[in-house]
Amino acid sequence: MVAEAALLQGAWASVIACARSLPANLTELLPGVKLVERDTALQMNTRMALHVAIGNNAARQTEAQALGQNLLVSVVHPQACVSAFSQMSVGCFVAAGAVVAPAAKLGMGIIVNHGAVIDHDAEVGAFSHIAQRASVCGHAKLGQRVLIGSGAVVLSSVVLGDDVVLVSASIDIYLKYVCEILSIDLICTQVEQDQHRYTGHYLTADCSCEYKAQRIQEKYALDSYHAVYAYGNSIEDKQMLSLANFSYLVGTDLSLPDLSETSNHRQIS
Repeated sequence: MVAEAALLQGAWASVIACARSLPANLTELLPGVKLVERDTALQMNTRMALHVAIGNNAARQTEAQALGQNLLVSVVHPQACVSAFSQMSVGCFVAAGAVVAPAAKLGMGIIVNHGAVIDHDAEVGAFSHIAQRASVCGHAKLGQRVLIGSGAVVLSSVVLGDDVVLVSASIDIYLKYVCEILSIDLICTQVEQDQHRYTGHYLTADCSCEYKAQRIQEKYALDSYHAVYAYGNSIEDKQMLSLANFSYLVGTDLSLPDLSETSNHRQIS
């Protein structure tokens, strides 16, 4: 998808696709697009521009930051409609049929997929993904690493926060797949593997109580966010809830925190 758009955009002498590991006997991604290992591509003695084509928002951010933004470029399909009066940071991909309206602002590394619309004066934070046929209406504001699913609509002037993180004492064997589908982060109890087989032993301590709060603080600089929201359903979540500006415990609190008046918040549950 991105490689084809880059070819059609015609801004570069050649287009090369790369990956950390390659399928056997596969040397081309598309006709005219050579496929090589990532490290091989980075060692080529030629002037190059880079685009990170990874669907997972967090993984795309990690790779882009590792490569450095000075080499990153945006790829815009010729059949996309991007206003000359919009603002787009480096590393974005705008697919065929997508629309970016005047005065819209796109952060670094955003995917605007097929048929998606970012309307006038809307702001989309870095490394977000606006999926196929989704719409971000005028003056809406999205934080970083937000996923707007296919066909979804973010109404005018709505503000959405940066991340949703699932924090659980349950094991990663099944939770990791749920979080991959939802494109959200995960902190949980991890199970040991030996040669891709589960041993039945824990790799980490049970992710509950004090250790749950510790794992959150080790991974996230919570003070850098305008507000932190936490949702729990057991007494083992007490320490996690204490980290939040706004908290909700199932069976104890009677109403959910109001998200409508805040921006740049991180949700932890």
